[in-house]
Amino acid sequence: MLICALGLGACVDSAISGVLPPIEDATADGLADARPDDGADLDAETALDAETDPGGDGAAEVDGDAAPETDADSQIVGDLETADALDAEVTPEIEAEVAPETTPDGDSELTPEIQPDLLTETEAELDAVPDSEPDTEVDADIGPPGCETTAQCDDLDPCSVDSCEAGTCRHVRVPGCCLETTDCDDGNACTGDACLLLGPFGICQHTPLPAPGCCLNAAECPSVACQSVSCSSFQCLYSDTGNPECCTVDADCQNGSVCTLDTCKDGTCAHVPTGDPSCCKTTAWLVEDFSGEDPMVFDDGSPSRWQRLEGFSTSEPWALHFGDPETGSYDTGERTFGTAQLRTIEVPQGNAWPTLRFRVWLDIEAAPTRDDLNVRLLVGNSAFEVWNKSKLAPEQYGVWNDVSLALPQAVQGQEVRVQFNFDSIDAVNNGGQGVYLDDIELGNICP
Repeated sequence: MLICALGLGACVDSAISGVLPPIEDATADGLADARPDDGADLDAETALDAETDPGGDGAAEVDGDAAPETDADSQIVGDLETADALDAEVTPEIEAEVAPETTPDGDSELTPEIQPDLLTETEAELDAVPDSEPDTEVDADIGPPGCETTAQCDDLDPCSVDSCEAGTCRHVRVPGCCLETTDCDDGNACTGDACLLLGPFGICQHTPLPAPGCCLNAAECPSVACQSVSCSSFQCLYSDTGNPECCTVDADCQNGSVCTLDTCKDGTCAHVPTGDPSCCKTTAWLVEDFSGEDPMVFDDGSPSRWQRLEGFSTSEPWALHFGDPETGSYDTGERTFGTAQLRTIEVPQGNAWPTLRFRVWLDIEAAPTRDDLNVRLLVGNSAFEVWNKSKLAPEQYGVWNDVSLALPQAVQGQEVRVQFNFDSIDAVNNGGQGVYLDDIELGNICP
């Protein structure tokens, strides 16, 4: 029996002798020390073994070798030592099966030997069981788990396109889709924003508002000096024109020269010379006597065109001629025309008298509607006509004439090119010698 295996010497002795021996005080004290609560059970168990095997043979087969024949006291002490050794070899599995003892109060508690193992096993089992209510804050920090299909990424938002890419959920917002009006705010004060619901989702609508600074086209935008205007996304947009002569107040026009009175008039700077002779200093920015290469020429490809010609000039030996040197006229039997453009120069700031001077000789038709001759000034991308043949009387034809042109103050600080243009207009009466130019000068020239 299990009780005997736990080291009760009286049970072993009974099995050997077949009778229940008398229990002396010393033996009783030893048993009380080993099992203080089992005295009554030991007597009953011993008596039961004696009745089961009165001759003692069965018990002798089991326990005869374990206990030598000696007196009763020695036998009991030896059996107790053997029982203690058996107790030390009991496996954890057997210990786990032993029922907990009952305390005097009736409560059940684990023995000191069994309690640590059971607690360790219980803690392991508790760790293996998932939380029924996971920590929301921790889950949010870890992030959503990976995905295998698009269905796992459904965020229940009808305005997003969900997909699973490389194990990660992606949610792309559908442009213009909305669930409420606040989803449609475009940050534009010139539009009224609304969400037109069509079911579980809606479409954003932006309606133009009639408010200051709002527009449907650029014509509805107020003009601002020195600013170009456009209408974009129902808003008036302004940008700087980049013109240094554009202004809003006189202070915008100061050129740093004491020789000019600088004012802003109608959004454009005006620089009027003070008239102080001490302010005038002649400075040439460009001088051309055609002793070098031909200027840039644009023509119709006929023999009658702008080209350098030697032997007829005011500063020997070259001049610029429009005509055909072979025939001595500009008659080609057809209309003929061409342009001579001088090199580009940059006009410096602070000049009171920007001036263009040149010498011209004419043998062309004097009628205003025939044989046009003019001088143009190219400033940036704009062209301005500053002179034409109407400035000369018919009696000035056939002789060299000195021409001096005061240029607009706006050329200061600008890149400038000078063009001379001739056009016969028609193919008749073109037998004259044409046009000669020489000694062209551009600079600040004192009057």
